[in-house]
Amino acid sequence: MPVLLKIAFRNLLQHKAKSLIIGLILMVGMIILVLGNSLVKTATEGIKTTYTDNFSGDLIITASANRSLSLFSISQEAMNGFAEPIPNVPDFQKIEEYLLGQENMAGFSPQAATYGLLSKDGLGRAITLLFGVDPTRYAAMFPDNLNLLDGAFLQPGEEGILLNERGRASLEKNLGRPLALGEQVQITSTTSTGAIKVRDVTVRGFFAFKEVTGELNAVNIVDVDTVRGLYGMTVGADAGVALTEEDTKYIEFDIDSLFGSTAEAEEIEIQESAADYDNLLGDLSQREQLSKTDSGAYHYVLVDVKEGSSEAAAIRELERFFSDNGIEARVAPWLEGAGANAKMVYNIKTIFEIVILAIAIVAAIIIMNTLVISVSERIPEIGTIRALGGTKSFIMRMIGLETLVIALTAGALGVIISAAAVLISGSVGIPITNEYLKALTGGAIFYPALHLDTILAAFGMIAGIGILSAAYPVAIAVAIPPVTAMRNE
Repeated sequence: MPVLLKIAFRNLLQHKAKSLIIGLILMVGMIILVLGNSLVKTATEGIKTTYTDNFSGDLIITASANRSLSLFSISQEAMNGFAEPIPNVPDFQKIEEYLLGQENMAGFSPQAATYGLLSKDGLGRAITLLFGVDPTRYAAMFPDNLNLLDGAFLQPGEEGILLNERGRASLEKNLGRPLALGEQVQITSTTSTGAIKVRDVTVRGFFAFKEVTGELNAVNIVDVDTVRGLYGMTVGADAGVALTEEDTKYIEFDIDSLFGSTAEAEEIEIQESAADYDNLLGDLSQREQLSKTDSGAYHYVLVDVKEGSSEAAAIRELERFFSDNGIEARVAPWLEGAGANAKMVYNIKTIFEIVILAIAIVAAIIIMNTLVISVSERIPEIGTIRALGGTKSFIMRMIGLETLVIALTAGALGVIISAAAVLISGSVGIPITNEYLKALTGGAIFYPALHLDTILAAFGMIAGIGILSAAYPVAIAVAIPPVTAMRNE
């Protein structure tokens, strides 16, 4: 190996121009790999932490459905004309008991959502997305995700709404005056069956999410019973109608029989009697009972897995529980619950990886072409070495080692440059003002971080590109007989 290294360094010095070209290509590739992967990995880790710690938890439980359901499914439903109502989580009480008994669960928050129009006395209309929460569960799972600007968080059993900065500003702008705590605002919404509902709710506070991403700009927090009433999540919403024999005897009949004959109508004598208006519609107690909001109705349950516990294992355990108990529910990782913005970041990560692969292929082709020229010029030298007893494997190791030295040297320089850029920007932070970019980076200030696995992966790729690029020209060179190669001198 010392002899090979000595020969490799000598050859590199003798072919400075070509060595420099190959080295620059590899160094630029290393910078792109380290910088790009550091930015993307930091962004994906950042948005995961932002969502799981503040909005989505680690897992989301929903009813089994033909489509993915997220925190923001209700917004997508509103956009498609309420064609696909969001189903309630089935057997919530059983799921709640199960979650309370699991040591690997740090907490959970059952929630419901609806899409509505905020107004005050018919003025100041503002579109909003409402998260209906259980105050105790929500505050325990997300203790530090809100900045309360005024007022207080909802208390257990309390009716009311917390308005975010955007909702408050929109209402106040249209009203032409500031809103005060304790005032009532109206929420107009459409139930899952298309009926229009209006509810008066009391303003309990004003807040801002500490970490805002995309859809959350439109979210206001209300008590879950308000959302249930607006969305039609009542006790009788899923109850079947039981028809008696008396009810069903009129299902098939001759419509003309409804009207009888004129002669019969003429014989009817009008009788005066006191009408019993109170009982005109019969017993209404059952209807009133079925019209009450369902205290166990939620659209989804967010679950926080204890630090150090496996999310995949928690998912398997929940799926086994649902299967064993015949519960038509499903559990998914945080990304499904986080909605479109978080998925977009991961799609961008995939796109970036594809771009990196394309760059690597282009770099390999350029390096290969350069090495083909370089090796072609060295065919007489290679022939001489072969004539003096050098084996094919010796030639291949020699040129492979030369390429590896260039790759590692260029890679080291690339790491130094890119690491310096990442560390400097990570120490001061990069302010993000664009809302779209905030969603991608997971916050208003982006702190890129250097990852050892990213550097090692980049080194491996650069070295691999160099060695693979050298394989073809070397194979051509060693295939030429020594006598023919020496004759080219």
